[in-house]
Amino acid sequence: VTLFTPTTWLSLSSIILSTNNIGYLNKLQGDIPKALDYYNKALSIQKEIGDNEGVATSLNNIGVIHQNQGDSKTALTYYKQALQIREETGSKSGVAMSLNNIANIYTSQKEYDLALESLNKAVNIQKELGDKKSEATAYNNIGFIYNSKAKQKGISKSRKDSLLNLALVEYKRGLVIRED
Repeated sequence: VTLFTPTTWLSLSSIILSTNNIGYLNKLQGDIPKALDYYNKALSIQKEIGDNEGVATSLNNIGVIHQNQGDSKTALTYYKQALQIREETGSKSGVAMSLNNIANIYTSQKEYDLALESLNKAVNIQKELGDKKSEATAYNNIGFIYNSKAKQKGISKSRKDSLLNLALVEYKRGLVIRED
């Protein structure tokens, strides 16, 4: 077991921050392999020093890159790893973020029921935390899912109308929160 002094910890934290920032800039510039390289360097240091929240953040960053590259399966793996760590560390806002990311993947895969399950869990956490902005966004995402479900082929008119009404309810929930 390596013991880190406060000075070493501060130095490593600065290195992690810089490494993540470089990864982010590489991502913005479209150099995905280099961005992944820097995010993985940060992840390695975070694991070494036992910075579990940092590990979860880096896993999330790597997941975002894979999602943006159209590799939903890999992104979902990273998001689920981040979720597990955030659940273990009790980071409620992190759990809600991970659940939203997972829901986005499920939505893109048209796994709407799984997406709704994740978003409903996220909304409950966001309510508990008083995070109105994220709560409103989640309601809009839920509305989007119901709207998407209504567009599926082969559903009856009554089912379509029901789904559209559910979408409207969720959109209105989001709007009411944003207007407060």
